[in-house]
Amino acid sequence: MDALPSMIDRAALLGRDARDRVTGLAGWPALQARLRRLDGPVAMVLLRLDGLEGVAVRQGRSVVDTILAHATARLRGAAPSTAVLARLDRDAFALLLPGAQPDQAIVVAGRLVAACAVPFSVAGTSLTLSASAGTALHSGTAPDPDLLLRQATAALHQARAEGGGVHRFFKPGIDLQTRQHLALQAELRRALRHQQFELDYQPQFDILTGRPCGVEALLRWRHPEMGVVAPNDFIGTAEQCGLIVPIGQWVCRVACAQAAAWPGLQLSVNLSPIQLRAPGLVQDVTDALAASGLEPSRLDLEITEGVFLHDTPFTVMQLERLRALGVGITLDDFGTGYSSLSYLRMFPFTKLKVDRSFVAPATADRAAACIIGAMINLGRTLGMRVNAEGVETPAQLRLLQNAGCDEVQGFLLARPMRAQQISDLLGALGPTTP
Repeated sequence: MDALPSMIDRAALLGRDARDRVTGLAGWPALQARLRRLDGPVAMVLLRLDGLEGVAVRQGRSVVDTILAHATARLRGAAPSTAVLARLDRDAFALLLPGAQPDQAIVVAGRLVAACAVPFSVAGTSLTLSASAGTALHSGTAPDPDLLLRQATAALHQARAEGGGVHRFFKPGIDLQTRQHLALQAELRRALRHQQFELDYQPQFDILTGRPCGVEALLRWRHPEMGVVAPNDFIGTAEQCGLIVPIGQWVCRVACAQAAAWPGLQLSVNLSPIQLRAPGLVQDVTDALAASGLEPSRLDLEITEGVFLHDTPFTVMQLERLRALGVGITLDDFGTGYSSLSYLRMFPFTKLKVDRSFVAPATADRAAACIIGAMINLGRTLGMRVNAEGVETPAQLRLLQNAGCDEVQGFLLARPMRAQQISDLLGALGPTTP
């Protein structure tokens, strides 16, 4: 199940009952022996620091070691005096709570997660990480150490599947969910190897001329047995296991190559927060542009506000490096987060994208219409184009025209198309009149 064997194996490499040099904590063998000596209720909280591998790549192992040392001190301070803390893996800790009841375990796990959410100060730099925790309970006698760890691992997977930064209990059925999660990971790896991914394109239209002005690349997975798998059913898993980076490389490379044959159209490619934190992103985009011959000014990279939740200085640096290539940066789902205006001040985006949740009710909800108008005015004032997505009725289109929106996309105008259909559409429309 999961990465459990490798987690135990790496912990064992520290030496039987030896203490880790960074944290001063014992590993799995010592924790396993302690569990076998217990005879009664016990809770195991398995906690993992989210995003630590990215910190190691960007800032080195010494920074990670400092964070781990600080995290160990925080966890010790948040745990009861009767608890036993151990380090199981590079970024994973386990806490035993002898005699703990469910409500006590909830309180302790919440304290551990909260302790790791406080920014870490390392060499004058503030780094914000989150932690996910999974808890398994044993209420009888003679607990089985391996079973308890497997259950805590399954609960931890559930916490990370929900976005991280939370605590979850093991429940019957989570084992099945974890096995399904791991099976999906294996299928995704197979999909990459066997080229099961495809791209559709959502046309975007200039609101004044009515002509196509761009396309948004949409990822599709055509599984040989399951058929077409919706992005919402696999993107989260791809992000959790790191596969979103090679998948994103493929999307950018193929989309740029296909869009190079569509003169005058902007290409929009979505980036996940995981991709933006990958150190090789700028080189990947550079290589995709060079291989395709697509002008950098014709590529827009779409991000959501979620990319700013962690390690903002590095995020801004990545965006600045991408802008230096000449590509555009679009803030997607604008208005759905909590700090949109501060993000606009933080980085000079080239385009704002009004979320469909505002467009859908706009013709019947005066407040939604006013918000759309304010967004469009804000974008224009800051020198950005404004795109509205999810346009499905003529009334919505008229409202956006009257508000001065620049471009629109949605089923009223066109549904997602294959690459050849985009070429056919452009051929049918003919060249743009000067």
